[in-house]
This record gives sequence, C-alpha cells and structure tokens, in this order.
Amino acid sequence: MDAGRYTGTVYVVIAGQEMYMFKISRRIHSTLDYATDSIVAALPVALNMDDDDPIRKVLHRHATLAAGYTALTNYERGMVKVLPYRVHLGLDAVSILLLVIGAFTAGSAGKRYRWLPLVLAGAEAGVLLLSLPGLKDAEEGE
Repeated sequence: MDAGRYTGTVYVVIAGQEMYMFKISRRIHSTLDYATDSIVAALPVALNMDDDDPIRKVLHRHATLAAGYTALTNYERGMVKVLPYRVHLGLDAVSILLLVIGAFTAGSAGKRYRWLPLVLAGAEAGVLLLSLPGLKDAEEGE
C-alpha cells in the first residue's frame, strides 16, 4: 500500500501487523509550537508560582528558547525562516531533555510543581514523534 494515498497517515508494519499512524504536518506542528510556547509562558502566572521557584525558571527558559527557534524555523508559520525543519525537530528533542533535567534538578524548592515539566516533556515528545519526517519527506526536500 502507498502511504501517500492516505492524507495525514503513515503506513507502518509493527510485529507483522499493518497499521496506519497519524502524522502531524509541518503546518500543524508550527501552530502547536506557538500555542504551546504561549501556554508554557503563562503557566507560572496562572499557577501563582513564586518568582524564585526553580520550576518557574525552567518553564520561562523553555518558553523563551522554544519561541525563539520556532520563529526562526523555515516552515509555514516561521517568521524569519532560516532554520531547517529537521534542525528544529532536533532542538525540540533537546528542549524535551532540558525540561526533564530541569524537573529533577529543581531541588526541594520546586517539589510542588516538579511534575509539570515532565508532563510537558511527554506531550512534546508525542508531538515530536508524530512530526518526524518520513522517507518521502526527505526526498522532497525541506
């Protein structure tokens, strides 16, 4: 079967079973990036976190960096379009790792909201995995 015939899906075979997996397009990924960055930036205020809360700092740094490379990415909603999409996906992976590290290095002061960066990292990892370009995308170019 040709995966290209099915819009928004990728044909895969797992353990001998034929399956179709939803794939997030670059346009949807870019929209999710801006929405997620805005939500992550607003969370510390919405949750009334202290200014010196280490988790607040982790979330602020993450939102700032992610919004920066999102605006620089060469995709539908990119503003400057200098960063290739695959590099953007690599930076997404690094930012997920930094969220996890930030949650575990917050110390006892960040204990109350330690779960928050982990949940965000899990959600972003799901979006990242569903956004990975396939072989056909690589052939078409970026």
